[in-house]
Amino acid sequence: MNFEEFCNKVKKSLEDYYGEEKQVEIRSVTKNNGVVLQGLMVRGKDSNLAPTIYLENFFEQYSSGRIFSEIIEEIIGLAVVNKDHLVFNPENFEMFEKAKDHIVMKLINTELNKQLLKDVPNFPFHDMSVVFFYLIEGGEGGNASILINNTHMEAWKTDPDTLYEIALKNAPVMLPAKLHKMDSLMRNIFLDDIRRKFKNGVLNCPSEYDPTNDSWMENLADEMLEMMKNGCESRIYVLTNREKYFGASCLLYDNVLKDCAKQTGGGFYILPSSVHELILVPDKMADDVDSLSRMVREVNDTQVEDDEILGYSIYHYEPVDNLLQIC
Repeated sequence: MNFEEFCNKVKKSLEDYYGEEKQVEIRSVTKNNGVVLQGLMVRGKDSNLAPTIYLENFFEQYSSGRIFSEIIEEIIGLAVVNKDHLVFNPENFEMFEKAKDHIVMKLINTELNKQLLKDVPNFPFHDMSVVFFYLIEGGEGGNASILINNTHMEAWKTDPDTLYEIALKNAPVMLPAKLHKMDSLMRNIFLDDIRRKFKNGVLNCPSEYDPTNDSWMENLADEMLEMMKNGCESRIYVLTNREKYFGASCLLYDNVLKDCAKQTGGGFYILPSSVHELILVPDKMADDVDSLSRMVREVNDTQVEDDEILGYSIYHYEPVDNLLQIC
């Protein structure tokens, strides 16, 4: 079964499950960096709100041997949970006086989004661009958003300068910046991966642990972290926001880089890990810019989803002059 046949089979299965109760639709969605994905939407007959569930990862799971019925059950669960948790009133989006309280911003790569940038209000920021979105809070595992385009801006009778002023005020409150040591972030990544593998039957609960107690997952994540650190203390940091949702935009918040410099002990290099987070490497920890550049390229090419790549440049922040520049 190829991907197109898989999508059609998913759509047919959901239509059989919901009957006349809901409308099932699959459409191509252009994401960041020009990536096009197949998005599934399940909405009630009287509803214009439908969270998008992307099918590419589910097809990979199916191709790797996961049972099709299990995939359908998970998709149905996601459609129900996301719909129940999203807080969104379309009328509030149409009225600028109400919509403006939900407008925030994100950073995207300028070169990879040249076509998109023709259609959305934006500002250049080094080799990146600032664009704006309406934050819909509450989706399971994160939030949802509506990218603000030129048509929205014209309907609201506003301009890019006003949007930037509003977003710069809202973002630090709605998506406050968080600076973590790298080891705490890696532990969470390990733990999420363990839980996902256990849920999909790839990883079994060790016999010496109580199956009703998932503390063994916490212990395994700790063990994996210690193996990675190999006795070394981590002095590399991750800058993101509280929701880890387009957290690279924290770079734009007032005084955030100054505050980071106080915690890291001085100047630092900034590696664009993804649109969701940045890696900060203190000057004393960096061997040379070339090695950092190779690290960014390797991570982007092997670990980051295509639509989440922020870029390949290395930046440096000097707190004495409050100067951020591309290396």
